[in-house]
Amino acid sequence: MLNLIPTPNFAEINETKTLNVQSIVINEADINRNVIDDFYAFLSKINIQNGNGSQIEFLDDGSLDNEEYRLEISDKIRIYSNSLGGKIFALQTLKQILFQYGENVPYLTIKDKPAHEIRGFMLDVGRYFFSVDDVKLFIRKMSLHKLNFLHLHLTEDQGWRVEIDKYPLLTQIGSVRKKTNFNHKEHGGFYTKAQIKEIVDYAHNFAISVMPEFDIPGHSRSAMAGYSYLGCFDRKLPVADHWGVKHDVLCAGKDSTYKFVEDIIDEFCEMFPDKYFHIGGDEGVAAGGPHLLQHGAAGAATHRHTAHGDPRVLVPQAVGVQLLLHIGGILSCGQARPVGHAHPADAVGAAPPVDPPLLQQDSPGQTQTLGQTVVHAALRRIQIGVCADGGQPVFRHSKQYPSGDGLIRHRFDPAENHRMVGNDQLAAP
Repeated sequence: MLNLIPTPNFAEINETKTLNVQSIVINEADINRNVIDDFYAFLSKINIQNGNGSQIEFLDDGSLDNEEYRLEISDKIRIYSNSLGGKIFALQTLKQILFQYGENVPYLTIKDKPAHEIRGFMLDVGRYFFSVDDVKLFIRKMSLHKLNFLHLHLTEDQGWRVEIDKYPLLTQIGSVRKKTNFNHKEHGGFYTKAQIKEIVDYAHNFAISVMPEFDIPGHSRSAMAGYSYLGCFDRKLPVADHWGVKHDVLCAGKDSTYKFVEDIIDEFCEMFPDKYFHIGGDEGVAAGGPHLLQHGAAGAATHRHTAHGDPRVLVPQAVGVQLLLHIGGILSCGQARPVGHAHPADAVGAAPPVDPPLLQQDSPGQTQTLGQTVVHAALRRIQIGVCADGGQPVFRHSKQYPSGDGLIRHRFDPAENHRMVGNDQLAAP
């Protein structure tokens, strides 16, 4: 009996006939060296030789979809595909067959393609740093499970993990915290731009896209440790050395914050060529201070005192969302798709599904993605940046329509393009 994970769409097996594969060879003209080395490493673990013997034949089939494949074993092993992903996923299926049957594999035909276009895995290197070799290991494991999207969480309160030329203190100061939560040891590390390229190229060789996460406006203590002016309050903060939601976030009421974020996005775009960027949006609880006045949010603000007796101005996400939308507009003009969080304050229960499936869900909120349905019950109206013909960011009004689950759903109306002029549009009823 053939056992495969995931179960393929079609499998036909004839165990009365077998092909002996004491040794298997893959031609380098058919697929890249990283994939070959990974496959040969697997063969060595099950005592099958490589480099000569049965050669896997790769054949192009234009009728197959992206990542779809057909694997046939008879007098030889044949893989039909229309993409690098199809070739790789067929090899991963072949690994499972060899693991079950050893040198004598049955005649069979398997046809399969993914049920979902995006099959993601998030690696949080912000809180705990992973070496380049460790990240490559995760990429190989992702490929084994036929995943195709690496969400690389690069910035966090506890560490900044990527080199930025314009802001060297992000790694000089922001990449190291004094102690960890559990063993109380200093922890640090970051990737140079050359190392990021190495990781991205390696992922691409396994047909895996890389989505970087630059988490704003919250989860930014590592950035503020080197550049304190980014915060709303005049104080020096260290890199966070413990978990929990931090009340100091990037101040969305300062023009300097917008410049900083735009500069980071510019350098990120050079390092990450794939079409998705994650720009955070979660747990941005405080974005206040007098700086909010210049962005028109003071009227929506409320006051409270913290446990330390510190007065804060808390804004119900409006200004933080304005920052996200501003960056979303820039990304969309560069043909990228910004992804972020929404946090309904008064929603009850899980958010309804969005079609097509998105990368990340934060219940009871729902991930925001350019041009898709957004579920958000706190602001009543949300907008995601899109590009006008002239290449400048504009924003589309969203139309509310009722739902029976206590949430407000929005769809974007392309007929109502307008330029964003202030936060009042975000707070519209």
